[in-house]
Formats: sequence, C-alpha cells, structure tokens
Amino acid sequence: MASSFGISAIQNPSQLTQPSEEWIYSVAFNPDGSILASISADGLILWDISDLRNPSQITLTRAGEHSIQQVESAASSHGGYDLAFVSEDGNFELWRFRLRENSQPLEISSTIRIRIQTLVQTEPGPGHSDSVESVAFNHDGSILASASDDHTIILWDLSDPQNPTRLALPLTEHRADVASVAFNHDGSILASGSVDGTIILWDFNNPQDPTRLAPPLTEHSRGVASVAFNHDGSILASGSWDSTIIPMGSIIQTES
Repeated sequence: MASSFGISAIQNPSQLTQPSEEWIYSVAFNPDGSILASISADGLILWDISDLRNPSQITLTRAGEHSIQQVESAASSHGGYDLAFVSEDGNFELWRFRLRENSQPLEISSTIRIRIQTLVQTEPGPGHSDSVESVAFNHDGSILASASDDHTIILWDLSDPQNPTRLALPLTEHRADVASVAFNHDGSILASGSVDGTIILWDFNNPQDPTRLAPPLTEHSRGVASVAFNHDGSILASGSWDSTIIPMGSIIQTES
C-alpha cells in the first residue's frame, strides 16, 4: 500500500527580516525548537520563534570577519545550548548561550564566545588540509565531527572547548570530498555523504575508535550533498546532485 504524508501549513506565517538584504548562508534550530539562528554577512541573529505568528529578534551579533557557511546547534551540559560556525577557510568558532529562565520574550543572560583553532591546517597538524564543508554535534554537544574536501572526517573532543583535541584518527574511507555529516539522536551513529556518491554509516559507540557499520550505501547515481536523521534516528534522508532525495529506514535499523 502506498503511503502519503502532508505538511500542515502555517496560515499567514510571519517573515523574519534581516537588517539588510545580505544572503543568508545557514539556519539552525536550538534543541527544543524555540530559537532559530540565522547567519548572513550581517552576523548571527537569534530569533524567538516560540510563537510562530509573532517571532521576535533576540540578538544580533557580528559573527566575525570570515565568510560563515554553516551554523550548527546542539544542547550543552551547562544549561543552555551551543552554536558552531564553520567558514570557507575552515575557521571554527563555538558560542555558548545561557537563556534567562522564565523570560518572555526570551533573553540571553550570558554568552561565551570561544574561537577554536582553525580546522584547516596549512602545515601538518591535527586539522584538515582542505576546506571544511560540514560540521555536526553529537547529542550532548561533547563531540564535533567536521567533514572536508580533503576526503576525511575529523572528530573533535569539546569537553574542554578552549582546548579541543582530536578524538581518533581521521575517517578516510570516502574517495572524494565529504559534503555532509550528521549524528543520530543518541550519538551512536554518524552518517557521512560524499561527492563519491556514497553514504557511510559509522558505529560511534566507541568514539575513540569508530568503525564502519556496513558497506557504503550507493543508492545515488551522483554525489551526495546532504544527510540528515529524523528525531529518533530510525530514518536517514539523503539529498544528491542526481536530483533525488532518498529516505532510508530499514537500512539503519539494528537488532536490539
């Protein structure tokens, strides 16, 4: 039997207006969906969208001198949440936010901005040797995965954000640029999509020694541009330059 789905429309949704007409490079929700972060040449804007019919701007912060390409969000053990930024040159910044309790509209009570070492290294070192295309937090924000045009994925331990360390040897099984990475809901699986047309699922139960769960998935006929898990990790969706989106469910189910 064919299945169908629908998206309930928000009647007359409000438009979030940037201070200028600069391009918006990336958006990300905070873990509970009440805040939307947007990145443009203007900088970082946090929007309170707890009431979709009446969104409001919480703060505008200049995001630095680099061209920010992606913003990623994760919960943080300090009681707020984290935002990670990655730019074309591999510069990486981690910003930690704590929200003022019981405030309406939402307010920022404190912000810590930590500039972490450049992920792209021009000389031999712990980072990438080419542009970083994608970053992803695990479920609790303690690990960051970075994907690069150097065909590798590097895992970063953020338990001390001001002194991040590489967790393991780079993951090197892709044969071309790695365009996208995503963790599942509990951080036990990392998915990576590559220009080589494959998706690899990595067993992350031991972050010090992640291993490939299965042979690379080759459903796409061209490069994989993006991968994303649903809320409980039961479905992985992939988008490709072959103009298709493939949701994969049974492929990633594991025996209990």
